[in-house]
Amino acid sequence: MKDIEFIEKEGLYVADFVSEGKCVIQVDNGTVDDLILYRHMPDMEPIAYDKLNFDSHKRVFDLDVPVGMMIRIISKTQVKAAKMVIAYQEGGNSGQTVTKATASVDANAGVPSVEVSLEDGSLNFDFKNLKGDVGKNGAKITSIELNITGTVISGKAHLDDESTADITGTYSPEE
Repeated sequence: MKDIEFIEKEGLYVADFVSEGKCVIQVDNGTVDDLILYRHMPDMEPIAYDKLNFDSHKRVFDLDVPVGMMIRIISKTQVKAAKMVIAYQEGGNSGQTVTKATASVDANAGVPSVEVSLEDGSLNFDFKNLKGDVGKNGAKITSIELNITGTVISGKAHLDDESTADITGTYSPEE
């Protein structure tokens, strides 16, 4: 749950924030006066055509604004509190967009596995036990195939001696 901050501007109370996707918002401004909601692109101002249609007397409402767009809420009266809960989508990505990927490999031997996490837009692969018995020439990984279905990970590591090693694991999205 996140707090939404309102700032007084020219006699109105305004909250501007970046959408994190589908969410539920509650605004406590002590009245049933209309709230006005806009969505607009970052670094641009909303215009009347961008006003969202919703029951403006409600104080708890669902929004489905694409991730990254700006949301503006305007109240005619001072807002005592406002909160937002992100409605995370199935598939476990917590509504996050992947902006980069990282990988790490430990130096242990054993059953190969990988743990994957999604934190602050970074998809992180933590490979374990990829070191196996040394082959004739000390085989090295040449490529890795990964399949991610929900929170289950499977795949194969291909080695330069033409052998393969299965990779299995799971990941838990950041909560």
